[in-house]
Order: sequence, then C-alpha cells, then structure tokens
Amino acid sequence: MLRVHVTGVGDAFTDRYHNASLCVEEPASGLRLMIDCPPAFPRVLADYNRRREDSTSRALAVDNIDHLLLTHLHGDHCGGTEAYLYMRRFLCDRKPLLLGAAEVLDPLWPTRLCGGMSELLLAPTSDGPRRQLTLTDYCDRRDLEAGVTRLGPLRIERRFTIHHIPTTALRISIEGRARPLLGY
Repeated sequence: MLRVHVTGVGDAFTDRYHNASLCVEEPASGLRLMIDCPPAFPRVLADYNRRREDSTSRALAVDNIDHLLLTHLHGDHCGGTEAYLYMRRFLCDRKPLLLGAAEVLDPLWPTRLCGGMSELLLAPTSDGPRRQLTLTDYCDRRDLEAGVTRLGPLRIERRFTIHHIPTTALRISIEGRARPLLGY
C-alpha cells in the first residue's frame, strides 16, 4: 500500500494554496519520501496536519521525513530546502537522504544553498571562528538513475520534461507491482 499526502497544489504564483508538493508514505516500512520542498516548509506541514482527515497515520513532521526528492530548482519547488536541511541538522541531528537527477542536484548547492549555509559560526561572537560546510554536511545525496532507482520498497522511474530548466517527472510504484501507483 502507498499513502500519498498532498501538501500543496498551488502554482508558482499562488496566494491561496501552498506550492505543489507531496509526501509518499509506505506504511509497512515507515518510509516517507517528500517530493519537492516549497517555501515556508514547516508551515506547509503544519497546515497539512491541521486539515488532514486521516488521523490513522502519524502527522508529517521534519523529523519523520527522512527522504527529500527535488524535481527541479525553481523556488516554488525547492524554496524550503534550506529550512528543511537546517532543521534536520540542528533540531533532529540526523541527515536526510536527498534525491534527484544529477542535472537537478549538481547546481543546488552553488546556486541555491551555499550563500546561506556554507559557514557555521563556532563561537558566539560575530568575528569568531567559522567552519566551512558543504551539502554533504547537511544530507546524503543519491542521484536518480536514468531508468529505475530503488528506495526501500519504492521503485522510482524518472524522465525529463519540457521546462525552462532540467526538470524531472516521476512514476512511483511499490517493488513487485505491475502498475505504477503515482505519477508526478
């Protein structure tokens, strides 16, 4: 069984909904895979938990979403990544697994995250010593294969779509099932 938590349905210009994103959960294994990470990510999860009708599963929270897959680097799809990675590092003390096509993940650090995340102040003074950080200090990275990538019981197929920047479409199924359970 696959449970899909739709956390956002809005486009890049929405002022009514959160930007498009969802979390795929395979309850038997406990695996949760967040697909895209919109701006104000902690609020996205809080709003979803407030309005959800299914109370049989645990609420979605940064500390129980161990996998993040980015489809592309437009802000409405990855704008919450910095907050997610900071929270996982400093509040949860656990690295998540970051997934995406190499063409999507290669520019993530230098173009979206480095400016705000590359230095860590080691002493409580503004001129104190600093430690240089990279993406691997915040997460483990796994590139999606051109064909199929397996993540626990999930089978993730990706292909590129027609968009302004490298962007992936996904088809997700549970290993051993003949037909896909989700297309995004």
